[in-house]
Amino acid sequence: MAKAHQQFAPKGVVFVGIGLMTTEQEAKQFVADFNLTFPNGRDPDRTIMTAYKVERTPTTVLITPSGKILGTKVAAFAEEELMAALQRLVDFKEP
Repeated sequence: MAKAHQQFAPKGVVFVGIGLMTTEQEAKQFVADFNLTFPNGRDPDRTIMTAYKVERTPTTVLITPSGKILGTKVAAFAEEELMAALQRLVDFKEP
């Protein structure tokens, strides 16, 4: 994920991690354990999960700048698959 963030952030892709950790300390520990360099927040009451129809984790939601959901994947991405999905997001042209 760090490599994808490094490669695609300059192309305008914004990465945001949402966790279900119940405490701020748990969330901070998760970020530290995985050396995450992009913004992360908590969703202990599952408001964000409900809004994006996320039923389990990990789930990745690819969202265009206008807010259109381009794709959703329920499972961890293999690196090549993630890079290809992000490239499709960068290449997507809004109608």
